Amino acid sequence: MSNLDELPGRYHLERMVDDYGNEKTTAMIGTCIIKDLGDGRLSYREDVKIEGERMAFREFTYKLDGKKLHVEFADGHREGEYVCLDFSEQPVAMADHHCGDDVYAHEMAFLSANNWTTRVSVRGPQKHMVIRTTYYRAKDDEQFDET
Repeated sequence: MSNLDELPGRYHLERMVDDYGNEKTTAMIGTCIIKDLGDGRLSYREDVKIEGERMAFREFTYKLDGKKLHVEFADGHREGEYVCLDFSEQPVAMADHHCGDDVYAHEMAFLSANNWTTRVSVRGPQKHMVIRTTYYRAKDDEQFDET
C-alpha cells in the first residue's frame, strides 16, 4: 500500500495470540471494515470469532496525518491515542503503547495494496504475549457480513 488513503475497505482477518504467560495459543478469524469519515479520519471495526466459538469486536479511529497514522481507542474500553505509526521511511512502522506497567510494542506492515499485517508484542508484569494479525482485502463481489 503506497498511500494510507488506500486503507478504507473490507477485509478478512486471521489472528494468532501466543500467550506465553499461560502457555496457550488462541486462534481468531473475522472481518474488518475501515470506512472513510472525511477530514482524514477513518473508522475501524473488527468482529472476530475466538476459536470458532465466542464473538468479540474492537473499534478504533484512525487519523491520517501525511505518512503518520494515529490510532485512537473508540470502543469504550479505553480513551485517547493507542499509538502513532510513522510510515515516512518505509512500509513498516512501529510504536509503543504503555498500559500501566505493560508495554504493547505495535508493528504494522503493508505487504501490498490488498494485504497488511500487525504484530503486537506485550510485555510486563501482567502480560507476556505476541498477537499476530493478517488482513486480506475482500473482493468487491464477495458476500460480506457488515454488522
